[in-house]
Amino acid sequence: MITSLIDSRKRYYSMGGKIQTALEYLAGTDFELTPTGRYQIDGDDIFALVQRYEPKEETDTRLEGHQSYIDIQYIVSGNELIGYADKLKSGSTSVQAYNPDKDIEFFEGECSWIKMGKGMFCILYPEDLHRPGVKSDNPSAVTKVVIKIRV
Repeated sequence: MITSLIDSRKRYYSMGGKIQTALEYLAGTDFELTPTGRYQIDGDDIFALVQRYEPKEETDTRLEGHQSYIDIQYIVSGNELIGYADKLKSGSTSVQAYNPDKDIEFFEGECSWIKMGKGMFCILYPEDLHRPGVKSDNPSAVTKVVIKIRV
């Protein structure tokens, strides 16, 4: 998992052209005016999901992982906690089998917490289990964009 600020995005361009394309899309789009929904960037290889929601209690969220896509989660406004656990080292156990149609599997286990706020993004690879959308100590409504990048 990598966390940073969108203003520091150029540091991550060396990670590949798809990462650069996604980060430039995030930096160059006014998401305050963009309706929620799915937006194609490069077909099914790179697309964006614009979301608006109230963060939930930790007990109402689950640790999740993906196999076919990298996530870049970007906070446009608001704040939330995101839990992180390394799939290979954390000892997390699968509690709902992988669904290839939705590219998601759910897990149970411990995680570390990171507070994400306006202008922050995180890059999550398939080995990075994550638990997004959790209320922080000063909860607020969140506008988030999740970029999905096919691996």
